[in-house]
Formats: sequence, C-alpha cells, structure tokens
Amino acid sequence: ILLAKGPQDTLNPDPMVGPPQEAAPPGAGVAHVLPSGPAFLMENTLLLILHLLHTAKKKIVFVTPYFIPDESLLKAMQCTSLRGVEVILLVSGATDHHLVLWSQRSFYGELLAAGIKIYEVTEKTLLL
Repeated sequence: ILLAKGPQDTLNPDPMVGPPQEAAPPGAGVAHVLPSGPAFLMENTLLLILHLLHTAKKKIVFVTPYFIPDESLLKAMQCTSLRGVEVILLVSGATDHHLVLWSQRSFYGELLAAGIKIYEVTEKTLLL
C-alpha cells in the first residue's frame, strides 16, 4: 500500500496500491549472510546498510517487519533520497505489537518530506 508518492504528499488515509514488481529469475539473486548482534563489537548490519545507502546510484529498497531507525540510518536515508536516489521502505502495517507500529509511523513524516516512498503491507506476510 502506497502511503505517499513523494514530499508533496502527506500520509494518505485511503492508500493506493503500488505497481507490481517482476521477480528476478531463479538463480539471479544475490544473498549475503552477515553476522550481527550484541556479541559482536561492531554494528555490522548498520554499517553495511549505511554503506549501501551512501553508494546507491538509482534505487534502494528496504523490506522489514519492524522499522525503528537510529539517527544515523534516518539521516542516511534522507540524504540518499535528496541526492536523487529512489528510496523505498516496505514495512508491516499489521502487527501484534502496536507500540512498535506507532513508533515506526512516528518517523514517516521525516522520511516522506525527503521524498522516500513508504509502503505498508497489511497482511502479516512480513512477520514470517
């Protein structure tokens, strides 16, 4: 569900459905396993995401069931979008943790103002 198309839009109480995307053919995708967590000295996942944001050239898509960014991630996403890279955030809009949903939505205004597209999936498919 598309909440807003760009900085001129606000949160839409009657969201539009975004266009379907074609999947890559089998074997064409790339995956990377990244060790991360409290037992590691470095925040490996955050460092990788920040690097990907700073080096993205055309488009970057985030898919996550929960989105509570720290300041560095929030600013990097905004800067990436403001330099002309399409930034898309696909998050869950259906949750059994309402505090998390309200918290993630508190960041939408800043993200939308920078031109970031936000999609909320209302089915619980992202929670798997």
